[in-house]
Amino acid sequence: MVGQLTATDIYNIREGVCHHFTKLYNALLYSLGYIALYVRGYAIEKKNVYGEEDGYAWSVVKINGNWLPFDATWGIFSGNLPICHVFKSLSSNQYRVTSIDSIKL
Repeated sequence: MVGQLTATDIYNIREGVCHHFTKLYNALLYSLGYIALYVRGYAIEKKNVYGEEDGYAWSVVKINGNWLPFDATWGIFSGNLPICHVFKSLSSNQYRVTSIDSIKL
């Protein structure tokens, strides 16, 4: 489970799913001094619904006082996600990035 892996673990494994990529991305942002939250929801692409069982994950990042969404899994770093991302909930403690997840850059 992603909550049991640190961002460094995920970086060293170099593979994962949306939950892993989101936690690693948030840890990298945390290391740079940004606030990022883990978002759970669903992502719909053509006839596929990602996250039906355990949810899909992406980030919202506070930049210049605004919360902008980013999806590290699909490489969407514009701050604008397509409408196919359906919000369900924000981070629980299980997915929160802490100092143990900080990565030295």
